[in-house]
Amino acid sequence: MAESLLSYLTTRNPTVLAFARPAPSFTFNYDWDPIENIREWSDFNYNNLQSLFKDELSRSVSPFNTTVSCENGGYNKIFDERGLSDLICMSIMGPVSAVLPSDSFTTSAGRVTQHPGCVPDWAAGKEGVGRSKAIVLGDTKFNWSSTNVFNVIQGAKNKTYEDSPSVDLVRPIEQVQYYGAVYGCRYVYLISDQELVVMRLHLASTHIRTSPRPQRTRPPPSHQRVTSSSTISKQLTDMSIDESCFKASIGLVEYKEIPWNATSGLTIKMALYCLVRLADKYGNDLKHDYPSLASKVEPSVPQSLSSTTIPSSQPRNPIPTASTVGSTPQTSNNPANKYYTTTLIWNTTRTAYIYKANDGKYVTDDSPSKWRVIGDKIYKFEGFPPYPCSDIPR
Repeated sequence: MAESLLSYLTTRNPTVLAFARPAPSFTFNYDWDPIENIREWSDFNYNNLQSLFKDELSRSVSPFNTTVSCENGGYNKIFDERGLSDLICMSIMGPVSAVLPSDSFTTSAGRVTQHPGCVPDWAAGKEGVGRSKAIVLGDTKFNWSSTNVFNVIQGAKNKTYEDSPSVDLVRPIEQVQYYGAVYGCRYVYLISDQELVVMRLHLASTHIRTSPRPQRTRPPPSHQRVTSSSTISKQLTDMSIDESCFKASIGLVEYKEIPWNATSGLTIKMALYCLVRLADKYGNDLKHDYPSLASKVEPSVPQSLSSTTIPSSQPRNPIPTASTVGSTPQTSNNPANKYYTTTLIWNTTRTAYIYKANDGKYVTDDSPSKWRVIGDKIYKFEGFPPYPCSDIPR
């Protein structure tokens, strides 16, 4: 039985049974920059995301709930990071990737173009020949919690937290900040057996670091997943560059915490889905500042077609409302009625649409994100009129 995408993304995650909780000791590398500034990413919230992607979240999807299967198979019994990664892959990454537009994915980072010695656990990207460019990056941490971590950073004396007894808990944030700087991605995240922490990275205000990096107070552990950044190419020339290691210099990290056991409001699966869609739809390149997500929410469509304003990225043709478009719009030279009727159906995996275009040819694997529901119809405003109009596929 089909359900809405919003309902699908808010199903519970498997109950984690962590049988081994050793003292935390996380990967460390001298090439990672300290976190200079950090604050909550307050506009990454349920209301803004639900409004921003309301058309997508209201579409129907086939159930793909692996939670019970993971629990029955014992995948929720966690002893180490590998076991946690297996559970995340089966119960979160797979279900989220399955409902992204057909040209997008989120999976193991081995599927995206990699930088030598800099390999995250997870990545999102766009379909292509061979490996794809990463648009979101993530890492798994077993037995890690963000509790008090942000206070350690924000309360650091002389802007260094190296002497804090909790400094080891900051290393995972340094690590994903490094990934974002090297790959040029603004969106990164950490996922643990307790929570998801999504982050948005801002470029530093100066192009060259003017103050020395705080001295690290302990030698790095022998296990290092990231090698010297001298192997990184100088391809980020149009960004704020730390000339000592040829990577973007990050001046601010914004974060949002989502509990593992959240089953309403902003859940882990919904947050990951929306993070990938934000990167795909609005860009993932690093900048100094970003507009609020609330500012991206489109206002209600005006009742009068003549007063409708189309964003510059869309064709400058009237967008109809339920009150101005009949139930079966027909092709016409009338500017208010440049549509043709077709029948939109799902493909076999219910990840893309199939329909007959106005020229009689069939379009397959068309992304649902290109379509807009208005009233009891769905429209595609792309290219030039006449635009396709269909009943909403079920």
